[in-house]
Amino acid sequence: MEGCRYGLEAGDLEFAGVTLMHCGSYMFWLGHPLAAVAQQHEKFNRLMQRFNLEYQIIYLQIWQQTVFNLQGKNTMPYRLQGEVFDEDEILPALLKKNYGMAVFAVYLAKMMLCYLFKEVDLSLDNAILAEEYEQANTGVLVVPIYQFYYSLVLLATLPDVSQDEQDNILRKIEDHQKQMKVWAVHAPDNYQHRYALVEAEKARFLGKPEAGEWYEQAITLAEKNKYRAEEALSYELAGEYYSERGLKKIAQTFFKEAYAAYAQWGATAKVLHLEKNHPELSANELHKKLNLATTTLGPNVSVSAVHSPVQLDLTSVIKASQTLSKEIVLSKLLANMMRIVIENAGAQKGILLLPRKNQWFIETEGSDENDEIMVLRSLALEKYADIPSSLIHYIARTQENVVLSDAAQEGNFSQDRYIIREQCKSILCMPLINQGELIGIIYLENNVTTGAFNQQRLEVLILFSSQLAISIKNSLLYNQLEVKVAERTHALQQEIAERKRAEEKATAASKAKSDFLSNMSHEFRTPLNVILGFVQILERDQTISGESQKEISIIRRNAQHILVLINEVLDLAKIESGQTSLEQTSFYLDNFLESLKETFHQQVVDKGLFFTIIKDENLLRSIKTDEGKLRQILINLVGNAFKFTRTGGISLRVRSEPETGNIQMLYCEVEDTGIGIDPEHQKKIFSPFVQSSASVDQSVGTGLGLSITRQFIKLMGGDIEVTSTPGIGSTFRFKVAVEKSEHAAIKRSSRSPRVTGLAPGQKTFRLLIVEDVVENRVILIKLLNGIGFKVQEASNGAQGVEICQAWQPDLVWMDIRMPVMDGYEATKEIRKTTAGKDVIIIALTAQTFGNEREKALSAGCNDFISKPYIEEKLFAIMKKHLGVQFIYQDEDKEDKDKENNDAGEQTAGALDPKNIGELPEDIRSALLEATVQLDQERFFTILEKLPSRHGKTATALRVLVENYQFEEVENILGRKK
Repeated sequence: MEGCRYGLEAGDLEFAGVTLMHCGSYMFWLGHPLAAVAQQHEKFNRLMQRFNLEYQIIYLQIWQQTVFNLQGKNTMPYRLQGEVFDEDEILPALLKKNYGMAVFAVYLAKMMLCYLFKEVDLSLDNAILAEEYEQANTGVLVVPIYQFYYSLVLLATLPDVSQDEQDNILRKIEDHQKQMKVWAVHAPDNYQHRYALVEAEKARFLGKPEAGEWYEQAITLAEKNKYRAEEALSYELAGEYYSERGLKKIAQTFFKEAYAAYAQWGATAKVLHLEKNHPELSANELHKKLNLATTTLGPNVSVSAVHSPVQLDLTSVIKASQTLSKEIVLSKLLANMMRIVIENAGAQKGILLLPRKNQWFIETEGSDENDEIMVLRSLALEKYADIPSSLIHYIARTQENVVLSDAAQEGNFSQDRYIIREQCKSILCMPLINQGELIGIIYLENNVTTGAFNQQRLEVLILFSSQLAISIKNSLLYNQLEVKVAERTHALQQEIAERKRAEEKATAASKAKSDFLSNMSHEFRTPLNVILGFVQILERDQTISGESQKEISIIRRNAQHILVLINEVLDLAKIESGQTSLEQTSFYLDNFLESLKETFHQQVVDKGLFFTIIKDENLLRSIKTDEGKLRQILINLVGNAFKFTRTGGISLRVRSEPETGNIQMLYCEVEDTGIGIDPEHQKKIFSPFVQSSASVDQSVGTGLGLSITRQFIKLMGGDIEVTSTPGIGSTFRFKVAVEKSEHAAIKRSSRSPRVTGLAPGQKTFRLLIVEDVVENRVILIKLLNGIGFKVQEASNGAQGVEICQAWQPDLVWMDIRMPVMDGYEATKEIRKTTAGKDVIIIALTAQTFGNEREKALSAGCNDFISKPYIEEKLFAIMKKHLGVQFIYQDEDKEDKDKENNDAGEQTAGALDPKNIGELPEDIRSALLEATVQLDQERFFTILEKLPSRHGKTATALRVLVENYQFEEVENILGRKK
């Protein structure tokens, strides 16, 4: 008002008007009684009318209409339409003239009104519209008020938006709060309560327990600094918070305080709004329960204000509730609860009873004489003499509060034995109820005075009882959960212990199995090494007759069959123990399949069956995969087919299809015309130790072949299936993942010819054989002496170390399992000597299960060979490590074979579908006819007619027909271009 007076005295009417319009706004926002604000607005309005201050009048009338709306003079309190302002008429004009301050005031007033009357979406719309004009009000009080209400509005929208939107909104609120905190530091009386209320609402949404403390701070500060409107709002929002938490009685107290605060402010419309949403606040109920008094706020304006005849210590209730809500451990909760109850109720003695299986038990007992609280006594009510049991049963039955002012002299329980004995005076007993469920009973006693538990203390306890019931229930649930967790933990510990014992047993069993297999491998391979070793020596003897050589070949084949059976058992064991991995190499698929066909040539001849390999025209020429495992898969499947086929034959179909990148799937089908497999047997055909058919001699295998086959296929990224019809035949189909390989990456493999001696011009190589089995030493000595090596022998590791130091050999063949000193220890001892540091040591062992190679290399061996000995491998490893050169049998034949191999490689591409398709049609048809008739001579005659540009193709076809590969040629010539 001073500013207005100075303006008028100075003749600056516009300054005087601006002062009055802001003064009218500030009176409203400072929370003065609305009736008094309305009176001042009217006075300011008349004054400005005298000086025709149109803009300032409009601005003031925005707040006049806002006050009228709150006083209940508008049926739609959140629209500025009434005696002095109509937003539909005036707002468009303000927007057109770009009166930013006035436009901002309209949107701010509407935002606040919409928020108070729970029209959150409309409030947000107005907040967003106001944001554009915020800069026009820089330095004016309404800007912090706008940010305060904007934050509250945004918080109210959070439950209905997505997680991403929630994050963005919370960041925006945080920005507002940073600025509000700065204002609160410089002007705490004006802004600290607003900062606290926004923090309370934020904690409410985030579910943080400190929300109650923030509400308490907002209420206290707003009341202290006489911001009546924001005090009322803080009470209302706190009531909503406690209502959401299920603390209905505490929430009602806050709503009553909000109701009183709005009434004292003069916001009749908001009072009616609260009554509508909370019928328990209606005037009749409040008059009846809390004695409503009439307070005059201004001329012709009166409302009922709430004045409880009993001033409850609400702060104590809130703090106590918060204390209990944070405690979850039952023993601590009950102790804290009993102290709080005794303190707030003015009791000498307090007891808490909890039900269990239709019985009541004393769980907590406390006294005001000392702080000791006896917790979790769990005494049955019937066995506890220091409580009126008839009263407890009555409360349990009726769930009513009972207050006795002089229990021994009056009331329905004066004849209770405990009350007679103790001549009790004041007693208060009340049920603790949560959602209609009786959670417990509180018994309080004061024998110092009568009437100790008055209405005030009862109301405090009633407010407190809801939180007590909730906390006890939550704590009981937590306690039950802890018990269950403890039981489950104990069960899990037992289970873990049992599993550990089972694992230890399994580990022991696995080790026993590994040891058994290792020993079995050694025990079987040792005699096999002798048999196959002497067979190889006998096969080298040129003096043995042809008939005897045939018999020796029979011995070799059967010994090799035994070796295959042993390897099958070991392969399965390696698969089960996870010791099997892929060893990928690149190779020509045509050569691989041709080698496979040669493997079964003798069976074709012996059993009079056909064996056809049908290759798809688009089949890859070269692939990269584990050649050994692919070979074993096909040998197992084709071998089974031969085993169970008596007439007809076996067909192998092979094709490849692109998968992803350089990976292709190789599809193979092995079809036979054998005895077939019955449907029941098909279900377990791939199980270990199951024969392919029960109708043939089962003495010819281990029943592991198909099981190993499936395991290898899975290891190679594929799968296998079988279809079979008894009496007609079976088809096994499988696929494996392979890589397409470049021809240049493939190493040409050729079968090494037999070594007959050492090439001249070399040093004399000294070889030491360290082997405890005499027969094995004899084999190596005969084989190596016969080639021209100088050989010495030792029967154990210790002897081998001595000879090695004295004789200094170039290479040591070191057996691993020996008496006195094994091969590992002997190798280490040799490596310790100066002479033994550079000697080549090759480990020999009949053990192939486990990590024998790694153990040998780590002991100091240069390489590793498993028994039985194959002379080709023995000579190859000596050539690798010693650089020794050999003389081979039929070297002229070897040179010829090399030329044929080179030619084969050069002409392999000549049989591609493109080259075959370019052959003259009449010649190709004639060649195909000669092939079908198996007429070799005619085929060669027709081949001479091919033009010279097809020379490579003619050469390749001639090689196939010379080797009687008519089926292969028919397959090639039958391809289309």
